[in-house]
Amino acid sequence: MGGYPFFTQEDPRAYGDDTDSTILLLQIDSVGDDILWGDCGVGNFFITEEELKNKDFSNVLY
Repeated sequence: MGGYPFFTQEDPRAYGDDTDSTILLLQIDSVGDDILWGDCGVGNFFITEEELKNKDFSNVLY
């Protein structure tokens, strides 16, 4: 939780209006055959600083 995001291909925040979702809330990497995100990718969940301060998780970006 937290830290720097890792992307298999490219940062999905580069598209659309999600550039303010800068805080990495959770990242889940593909692990063997137990957890697979697409084609051995990574699942990233981002939130804005303001939403995190307010504990508002209704608009988390996946």
